Amino acid sequence: MATIALDTGGASLFDALHDQHIRDALEQKLPGFLQEQRWFAGRAHGVNSVRIEHMVPLSDDGSLVSTIVDVNDGAGAMTRYQVLLEQQPGSVVGDPLAGRNATALRDLLQRGGRREAEGVRFVAAGPGGDDQCAGNPRPLGAEQSNSSVVFGDQCIMKVFRIIQDGWNPDVQLTAWLSGPGGFPNVPRVIGTARLQAPGLDADAAVLQEFVPNEGDGWSWILERARTACANAMDGTSMRAYLAEEQETLSRAAELGHITAQLHATLSRADEPGMTPAAATVSDWEAWQEELQSNARDTAAMLQPTNPELAERVSTLSREASTPAPVDLGMKTRVHGDFHLGQVLRTERGWIIIDFEGEPARPLAERVALQHPLADVAGMLRSWDYAARTAGQGSEAAAAWGEAVSDAYLAAYWETADTAERPFLPAGDEARATVLRLFTLRKALYEVRYELGSRPDWVWVPVGAVAAMLDDTR
Repeated sequence: MATIALDTGGASLFDALHDQHIRDALEQKLPGFLQEQRWFAGRAHGVNSVRIEHMVPLSDDGSLVSTIVDVNDGAGAMTRYQVLLEQQPGSVVGDPLAGRNATALRDLLQRGGRREAEGVRFVAAGPGGDDQCAGNPRPLGAEQSNSSVVFGDQCIMKVFRIIQDGWNPDVQLTAWLSGPGGFPNVPRVIGTARLQAPGLDADAAVLQEFVPNEGDGWSWILERARTACANAMDGTSMRAYLAEEQETLSRAAELGHITAQLHATLSRADEPGMTPAAATVSDWEAWQEELQSNARDTAAMLQPTNPELAERVSTLSREASTPAPVDLGMKTRVHGDFHLGQVLRTERGWIIIDFEGEPARPLAERVALQHPLADVAGMLRSWDYAARTAGQGSEAAAAWGEAVSDAYLAAYWETADTAERPFLPAGDEARATVLRLFTLRKALYEVRYELGSRPDWVWVPVGAVAAMLDDTR
């Protein structure tokens, strides 16, 4: 665990940081410390400077401190982070989420309470008492943008690192969904905390039920896809294989039902920032314009290595927009980044996690109303990724991907049509038109992402985009 040598002169960490010399020393050492943290998003550009803007003690003795720091990176961007620091023996400070102070923070979240200093507040809202979460803290190493700690097999505490003014959608949506009469397939929220300072009111942490699980949907589905492709040589034998094997299609259908139940629940929301609205022609035109802009950007990135596909993609930005269906359905809050890695296999069925939305999108976009079929498109793309990855583009893999997608989608339509408040477009043609737009938008995003981050994977979404363009023609 990375630490920082810092002589506090025998004072508590919080008191010592009021000494400008000690504070300056910490700010000089924080860039190196930050670049060793898994959750730090600025490693690619480096750090030009770090400035501590606010701080508040989270323990009575001042040894545990939440600092709000502004980080300027090598690309000229400024990002605000929450950096938790604890005073350790030997004039050292470090991240507290592996020891006793992780437990202290957990207790603050589940009991509720307020820590305040110099106009900065850390406000925890919990049910009171201290018997809901027990066990020693166990940090989860797989987190990227946040930090998570599991306590026994009961609770998981997520500490948000990038701090943005407003409601974090993961906290807002899971708290609402896990409330009375809500949606059972999310982890129940136990306690939350917000950081408040001049010009800032943001989610700092959330304490949730830990749901024992057998892993995420991606790992399970990818293994089943590989097994299926190894046992079936063509499309016909694949369909026969799946008809006999059944479990894969059954679990895909189960996830389709649960996705529709999630959207039906969100369509009944009546809270500020969550109340659904009818999708309009103006929305459709905005979605079309976004797709065309994405097509131009994607074509430009494809041009050096795949000029033929680049030209085909660029036609999406030149063609006349498809007229809006007469009925577009509703805009609601949605998951926002829905794929097989965001669902867990449990004894309770599929559990949906991580409602933060696409990390690259601004917070204002992630908390905005969106079309539910954007979530469905994300999951369909995930099935396709599994199929292509497992079967390397073979005929058997294509048949597998088509079968599981059909099972998922058929179950989704069936359950959505029973919703108390209709939220989808009426009619198969309108649904197909809207779904295709969001699926193509997602696939174009994947092409850009893979070209920028994992070029060896770009063949997966490239194949999907080409297939969708072929279908259009």
